[in-house]
Amino acid sequence: MKGYRKTLFGLLRLAIGLAIIAFLVGRMDRQQMLAALREAVRHWPWLVLAHALMGLALLAVLIRWQRVLNALHLNLTWGRMTAIFWIGHFFNMFMPGGTGGDLLKAYYTARETAHQ
Repeated sequence: MKGYRKTLFGLLRLAIGLAIIAFLVGRMDRQQMLAALREAVRHWPWLVLAHALMGLALLAVLIRWQRVLNALHLNLTWGRMTAIFWIGHFFNMFMPGGTGGDLLKAYYTARETAHQ
């Protein structure tokens, strides 16, 4: 029963996320969005470079956070640490204020390492 509830909750979260994306895309000016996409495609090497540099920056932050956790003897697997990192990054990007995601990372890390 618990697995069923977890699956249902996951599907509900997915549906809410897709509904929000559909709502936001529906409010966009399609002509302006297509013009921006055409411009991005025209300058695709810069777009690829920007994504590569952003990926490297995020990887550096993830490695730094892993080292901080190791220094505090809070051992998480790379997979779980990466998942918590992306949750925190999402909230830092889309929530007002600069600490929401960091507080969530601290909460999830404390919850996962309570035995330590």
